[in-house]
Amino acid sequence: MSLGVKDDKRRVIPRWRDSATTIQVGELSPLKALRSTVLIESSDFEDSLKEWCEQQTPGIAYDIIVGAMALNRFSEARPAAELILGFPTASPFSQSLAKAVLDQIKPRQAPTISSEPEFSHKLAQVQIAAIKRTLIDYPMNPLLWADLARAYVLIGQLGPSLRAMRRAVEAAPNNRYILRSAARLYIHNKDTDRALAILSRSPATVRDPWLLAAQIATSEVAEAPAVNIKSAREMLASASFSELQLSELSSALGSMELAAGNHKQGKKLIKQSLGTPTENAVAQAVWLAKRIKTINVQTDVKSVERSYEAQARLAYLRGSWKESLDAFIKWGLDEPFSSRPATFGSYLACTLLENPELSEEISNFGLRANPTHPVLLNNKAVALAYQGKIGEAKLVFDSIPQQKDGPFLNTTLLATDGLLHYRSGQTAAGKALYLKAIEAATGDRTLKAMAILHLLKEEIHAKAESTSGLLTEAERACSEITDPGVLALLGRFKAMPLLNSI
Repeated sequence: MSLGVKDDKRRVIPRWRDSATTIQVGELSPLKALRSTVLIESSDFEDSLKEWCEQQTPGIAYDIIVGAMALNRFSEARPAAELILGFPTASPFSQSLAKAVLDQIKPRQAPTISSEPEFSHKLAQVQIAAIKRTLIDYPMNPLLWADLARAYVLIGQLGPSLRAMRRAVEAAPNNRYILRSAARLYIHNKDTDRALAILSRSPATVRDPWLLAAQIATSEVAEAPAVNIKSAREMLASASFSELQLSELSSALGSMELAAGNHKQGKKLIKQSLGTPTENAVAQAVWLAKRIKTINVQTDVKSVERSYEAQARLAYLRGSWKESLDAFIKWGLDEPFSSRPATFGSYLACTLLENPELSEEISNFGLRANPTHPVLLNNKAVALAYQGKIGEAKLVFDSIPQQKDGPFLNTTLLATDGLLHYRSGQTAAGKALYLKAIEAATGDRTLKAMAILHLLKEEIHAKAESTSGLLTEAERACSEITDPGVLALLGRFKAMPLLNSI
């Protein structure tokens, strides 16, 4: 059966976007820039535009680009951005800014996995080649090395990615973007100790709320004692940082308090994180609100830039499957090396939208950077089976690495094995495997209910003599379930007038 990830833990670990996008969303803004400070006045921007009319130089172009990003006047900066990108000696940093400006004004299309060229395997290789050529002239530029590391991880080449990131850290051992990117890469590589060590080693961490937030979240992932908590509390109480700069720190600390059972303080911190939030903090609040009913997310989620994960989660809770899938795809394109959006998306497409072709496509997208991910491979096998491609499905299923991941993965794989037997005409063996899956799910009501519902689906597909008893069992299993996807599946079966005639 197709499933998303076991969504019982979420931490405020750093996002890892390319350097140009990170600059654009304000994550690299100076810490001294408080919320009450206007870094660039409109009059300064107008003066730069007037100067541009008189002489078009890279210096004036740079001023226009910076002003456009600060004042959200991107369209007026197009000529300046184009000049910077075409100027042979422009620095990589100014080119990153120029690219970010042009990205803001290019026509937006509805996202699809196959039509998004930036993350295709072929063009990722082109990007790698382009960065390598630029590194010949700027061998010590840490942003280039970090972008190279990210490009490699998109195509599943972890070795070159880790080597490039090591060069980035060597060039800028205390840079916020580099340290957060490195930590995210090491977490992706399941090297949480290294991720924590690189944040803890830098003297910048205790002075920077972005880094301190990453350290607290990474400590939880690594199951290590959190440090610098006193410094974190002092930062949150000070007037030295903007709400945006404190957003993820407040979210990370609030999540830690909630996990420790300190609900009053935890909820206060989560509320504080939503003052002027990052999308990561919004997504954390939405995830927490599903589990702690007294947490109320009043933020207009769609107004927060790149809040795709939060949008996807909220749409799922509303039962808006297509809207949720669109947001999951956007999240996947924004963070293409992460397995989570692809696992959620492939499950939605296959199980709730009944589009196995799209589910296969989304699974393949996620497998580019995560080629051995068991749930993605499982979901691809299910999608192939539903398309009647049983031989291909079995090959994919047999390639899933053997690992001990507890009842979630064990139940899922037993059920998928049962599906493959059903679709191969071996109904008795298929049913026996589904019953084993149901037994393995003991203790997880939602997982057990899903296994029963998928067994019911296969019994219907196999035109079993009677399915009413299984439907009754599914209704009983779902009696205390709140997951909207599970309840939607049950509702579909209950709406069938004659189950045993299908």
